[in-house]
Amino acid sequence: MQNCIEELGDGLFFVCGSEATRQLRCQAELLAKASVPVLIIGETGTGKGTVGRLIHKLSACARVPICAIDCTESSWRDLDRALGETNPPIEGQIAQAPPLMKECHTILLRNILGLAEDMQAKILNHFAEASGRGINSELQQTQPRIIATSHPYIATSVAAGTFSAELYSYLSPFTISVPPLRNRKEEIPFLLSHFMNQVACKYDLPPRMPSGAAQFACQSYSWPENVKELQDFVKRYLIMGDTAITFTHVKCLPLEIC
Repeated sequence: MQNCIEELGDGLFFVCGSEATRQLRCQAELLAKASVPVLIIGETGTGKGTVGRLIHKLSACARVPICAIDCTESSWRDLDRALGETNPPIEGQIAQAPPLMKECHTILLRNILGLAEDMQAKILNHFAEASGRGINSELQQTQPRIIATSHPYIATSVAAGTFSAELYSYLSPFTISVPPLRNRKEEIPFLLSHFMNQVACKYDLPPRMPSGAAQFACQSYSWPENVKELQDFVKRYLIMGDTAITFTHVKCLPLEIC
């Protein structure tokens, strides 16, 4: 079973437990060969950021750090630094840290729909327009690739004028779609086992392997919040056992695990 688990570092992993994820890995392997921009779309909790990290791991620059920024949480300063937009230090002050583009090969922009309009334009100017002008080879060596993740309704946001059509056009030629967990339930046994081992180790408890009733409930449930919801269920099951199940669906009870 563990042969289906591909470790990505920092506690992250990719599961090749279904035909859908095997196809995803093949796509990631192809895209890892060239520093083209990639757009990864999928519902919340499906593992879009994990696919982005997989592409980086399979690339020739896997040993170079990846810079991951959540566009719904980060300030403009984080993005400015990622793009190399640092201001010269004022006399007497400590110089700013070097731009992340000189430290990273890949910038992973999570939840790109959260970008403010001015930051959308700045990213487009930095990447797309620079490429169109034909930048020199030295700059090309330091220019990181951009991988962005988004909810599937990004095209609707473009049509509504709330997301830059130009930036979408730059990102979308290489688009990967991550299917929801309800469409790849073959992975649930692998995920249950892997998450159980992870959380049992974290809380210094013996793993509690799901009962037949729990496995049936997990296979019957639609998992609207996808892999993240399954991970939360495993935390509760470790402590509560089958009391985390109600009838034919999974019930994530309001239990806080500190």
